[in-house]
Amino acid sequence: MPSIAPKWLGAGMLIATLALAGCLGEGPETEQSDRGAISSYLDGNLELGEVEALSLDAGDQVNLAFRLTDADGRPVAGERLAVLSRAGNLITHPAPRTDDDGYARTRLLAQRGGQDTLEVTAPGDIKGELRLRVGGDEANGHEDHQVGEAQVPEREDVVSWSRLGALETWEEDDLLAAEFPDDIQALEGRTIRVQGFMMPLEQGDRQRHFLLSKSTPSCFYCAPGGPESVVEIKADRGLAFTFDALVLEGELELLDPNEMGMFYRLKNARKAD
Repeated sequence: MPSIAPKWLGAGMLIATLALAGCLGEGPETEQSDRGAISSYLDGNLELGEVEALSLDAGDQVNLAFRLTDADGRPVAGERLAVLSRAGNLITHPAPRTDDDGYARTRLLAQRGGQDTLEVTAPGDIKGELRLRVGGDEANGHEDHQVGEAQVPEREDVVSWSRLGALETWEEDDLLAAEFPDDIQALEGRTIRVQGFMMPLEQGDRQRHFLLSKSTPSCFYCAPGGPESVVEIKADRGLAFTFDALVLEGELELLDPNEMGMFYRLKNARKAD
C-alpha cells in the first residue's frame, strides 16, 4: 500500500509520512467500548480521517489530535488526557484537555529510532494508542537514534550556564537549597539575558510560563541536568513554542528553597532582539 506524505503547515514543521494500517501491519479499528473511545488524527489534516500508525524520520515534528467520545460516539469536552511515549519520544503537551469537539491536541518530536507506541488515556480508564515507526541514523546503522541533547553556543551578551551552575547546593527540610556566588547575587533584580531551549508547562502553541533549559531534553518529563541548568520563565506575553534555542531577557530572581526545585526565575521575560 502506498504511503501518503502530507506537508505540515506552520513554523518548524517537517514533511512526515503517514503510513496507513497496511504499512505497519494490520491494526484494529478504534472500538467504541461501553465507556467510550479515543481515536488519533493529524491536527490540521482531520479530513484524512483516523490514523492508526505513523512512519517518521528522527527529528520530524508532527501535530496530533486525539478525540475522546462517549459510549454513544458523542464528543466529550473538558477532559484531560494523558499521552505517553513508550520509547521516550518527546511529547510537548503530555496532558492536553479536550475542546468542545472532543479533540485534545499535542505535538510529537520523533527522537528515538525504531518502533514506538503512544498510549493515550482518559478518565474512566478509556484508552487509545497510536503506533509509530521512527527511522534512525541509517548511515551509521543505529537502531536507536537519539535526537537532542544539543547545547547552546557561548554568547558574550548572555549570562552563561557555567556562571549559573557555579553554586553550592544542599538539602534543607527535604528541599534543595543553594548558596549563590557573589557575581550572581549582584545580578538579582537586574535585567539579564539567558539562552536555552523551551520546555513547556502549559497547553497551546504560545507559552507564558515555561522552563528554559541548558540542553534539549531527552524526554518531556526529564530535564537534561540538575536545577542549576534550568531557569523558570514568566513571560510578559505568550511566546510561540519552538524546538530551536532562543535568547530571552528579563528580571532575574534568585529563589529560596521551594517545592519546584528551581533556583532561578526570569520575570517579565521577552525575546531579545
